[in-house]
Amino acid sequence: MTEKKRGRPTKAPTPGERVSLGLRVTAEMKERLDAEATKNGRSQSQEAEYRLERSFGDERLFSSPEIRFWAIMKAGRFADEGRFAAAQNGHVEWSDKEWMADPNCRLKASFEVIDSLIKDVVAHGTNPEDTAIYIESLKSRFINHLLNAGKATITWKEEDDNAR
Repeated sequence: MTEKKRGRPTKAPTPGERVSLGLRVTAEMKERLDAEATKNGRSQSQEAEYRLERSFGDERLFSSPEIRFWAIMKAGRFADEGRFAAAQNGHVEWSDKEWMADPNCRLKASFEVIDSLIKDVVAHGTNPEDTAIYIESLKSRFINHLLNAGKATITWKEEDDNAR
């Protein structure tokens, strides 16, 4: 026996049309959503839609839970080290935007992520010779980036004819 549906039959929305979405959340989630909506100058509905869109975007960028978890772990490492560096420099109150604008804090955070990546490489049993070759190529690329950005120069020192 087929169960009879209640209410008016739903019609498919047209593209671009705003439609209602029934959603039940905990009181805590509603409070968080309301606070973020107010902070960002959006309505509760706009904030919820924005956050849903971001979650779908994250799925496109990070195609599996494993990749998403790994990326979040590295981003967390970056954020923790940046905040720690700001605090060490006497800026406990700095927001993420503020410490990221500080070259020293950002550098320390970046190096922490690089160090954690190196630890991952070592932990997963890579061939040390291959890794050493790759690290040498990274050094060369780093120097090239410095040169291209005008942050370094190369000077050639000619040998003294008398020194030969």
